[in-house]
Amino acid sequence: MNPRSLVFRPVRESDLDAVVALSEGGGKTLTTLPQDRDFLSRRISRSMHAFYPEVVEPGNEAYTFVLEDTETGHVYGISGAYARTGGYEPFYTYERVQTRNHYGPLKIDQMVECLECRTWHKGPSELGSLYLEPAARGAGVGKLLSLGRLLFMASFPQRFEERVIAEIRGWQNEQGRTPFWDACIEPFFGAEFEKMDAVSGVSDKDFIGALLPKHPIYCDLLDVSVRDVIGRPHSAAEPAMRLLEKLGFEQTNYVDVFDAGPMIEAELGSLTTSRATPVMPVSANAQTFTEEAGKPCGIIFQQQLDFRAYLCWSKPDAEGRIELNDTLFTKISATEAPYHFYPF
Repeated sequence: MNPRSLVFRPVRESDLDAVVALSEGGGKTLTTLPQDRDFLSRRISRSMHAFYPEVVEPGNEAYTFVLEDTETGHVYGISGAYARTGGYEPFYTYERVQTRNHYGPLKIDQMVECLECRTWHKGPSELGSLYLEPAARGAGVGKLLSLGRLLFMASFPQRFEERVIAEIRGWQNEQGRTPFWDACIEPFFGAEFEKMDAVSGVSDKDFIGALLPKHPIYCDLLDVSVRDVIGRPHSAAEPAMRLLEKLGFEQTNYVDVFDAGPMIEAELGSLTTSRATPVMPVSANAQTFTEEAGKPCGIIFQQQLDFRAYLCWSKPDAEGRIELNDTLFTKISATEAPYHFYPF
């Protein structure tokens, strides 16, 4: 895999086999893209409709992007963004609520934490469906896959809510068990975490509201091994979470209703990805041009619905010109859409 030949672009119908392969590789960590060919075909169709020019405000759109090697045609990764949570079906989350427990005569004054279920309708935009094949990880490729969707959102803010969230996968122990699910949720669903998590990815969410505990969960009644993982990310998801936090995402008091994974949020316009620099790509002078060795220094992209983003190893000069090697310059000069550069 050559990082210089990768393109981040919207998914298309011909990518179905590749998306199925990615869902199989993602296994249990990619529940929003389950190993269901018919579902994935509908997801691709839904994404293609999301990019229609007629869309002028956030609705039920689900944007899906892939990371393709233009030399081989192999698709190495997938990521997505939802224009709105709680559109045609409700969005469920637990809020961590602190309540004061006070009784003066006995000098008792303490804070008690509980989890209260919230149901959102017309909620914020959401990031999701991120998976990159292990063979492609490193050299800035993961940043292109994760940040590319945010650069698209920043290019077309009218299509998204002002607030954007990301639900991070919750903690699992060395045996692959999910302590929060096992202790608090499984008794009400009567099934394994993986099964119910998969069902939530392919069906409507009515069953969640019907089966969740009807009363708050008091954290002080839980075993410390369960209480300590509320809001704790899965070890494999922590790097992605840290990357988003560097962009401007912050922790919230909300956690996932299944695994108690943390939810982070940000204002779309406040993220660093909303401050990319306009540039003028120029073909490099072969005699004087030398790309910086090692890791790429940023992403160059075009602000168009047929979105394209590439890793870049050179920075713009004081006049906004950015020298690109012939291969990359040829790829991005096919249209006259505005070009922008986002530095790492």
